[in-house]
Amino acid sequence: MKNNGLAPSRRSGRCRVIGQLIWKESREHWGKIVALLGILLLPMMAIHKHWVNADMSTMVAIAFLASWITPIWIAAWTSTAERSARTSGTLAALPVRSVTIFAIKTAWGAATILLPVGAVLSLALWVYPTPSSEANLPLTALLSVLICSLNLYLFMVALTQGMRREGSAAAVGLMVLVACGLGGGLTVGFLESKPALCMWAMLPNPFGVLFALEKVPQAQALLPAHGAMALVWWALGAWRFSSQAKGKRRGQATSVAKRSPTILGPASFP
Repeated sequence: MKNNGLAPSRRSGRCRVIGQLIWKESREHWGKIVALLGILLLPMMAIHKHWVNADMSTMVAIAFLASWITPIWIAAWTSTAERSARTSGTLAALPVRSVTIFAIKTAWGAATILLPVGAVLSLALWVYPTPSSEANLPLTALLSVLICSLNLYLFMVALTQGMRREGSAAAVGLMVLVACGLGGGLTVGFLESKPALCMWAMLPNPFGVLFALEKVPQAQALLPAHGAMALVWWALGAWRFSSQAKGKRRGQATSVAKRSPTILGPASFP
C-alpha cells in the first residue's frame, strides 16, 4: 500500500522533470531556428527580387546547401553541449531514462534543421509553381532534402556522441561530408548501368537519394527506406548515449562511496 501511494508522486515527478527538459531544449534551439530561417530566407528574397532567371531549382539549390551544412552544426551542438557545459553528470542523475533525454534532445535538433529548410522549400513551391508535367518533382525534391538532412544529423549525432568539443565534432562532420560526397559520386559512377544495385548500395549514405535521383529515376522509391535508416542511426545514437550515461552514474556512485564513511561492523578495542 505504501509503494502504491508513492507511485503517483514518482510519476508526477518524472513528468515534471521531462517538462523541464523540454523547456530547456526549447530555449536553446528557438534562437537557432530563427537564425537559420533568416539565413535561408534573406538570400532567397534577394535572388527573387534581383535575379530575373531565378526558378524553383535555384531555391532547391539553396536548401540543398543548407541540408549539407546545417546538420553538422546542430549535431555537433547536440553531442557536445552538455559535456562542454559540464552538465552531463546532472543529466545522468535525473530520474528519467537516458533514452527519453536523448529523444528530447534529438527531436529539438531535428526540428531546428527541418523547420527552416522545409519552410524555404515550401515557400519556393508557392513562389515558383512548376509545370503540370513535373508536378511530382517539387514534392520529391522536398522529401529528399528533408530525409537526407535528418539522416546526416542522426548519423553525426551517433558518430560524435561523447566528444567534448563542438569544433572537433564539426571537423569530424566535415570529413564525413567529404566521404559521403566522394562515396556517392563513385558509387553512381561505377553502378550507373545497374540501377537496382546502385539504389541499394547508396542506402547507408545519408545523401544517397540525392545522388541516385540524378542518375536513377526509380531512386525515389527508396525514400521510405532512407527514412527507416534515420531510425537506425537514432537507435545507435540512443544506445551510445545510454551507455555513456550509465558509465557516468557508476562513476558518481563510486565517487560517493569513496567519500562516505562506511561502518563495517562494531568497533573493536585493543
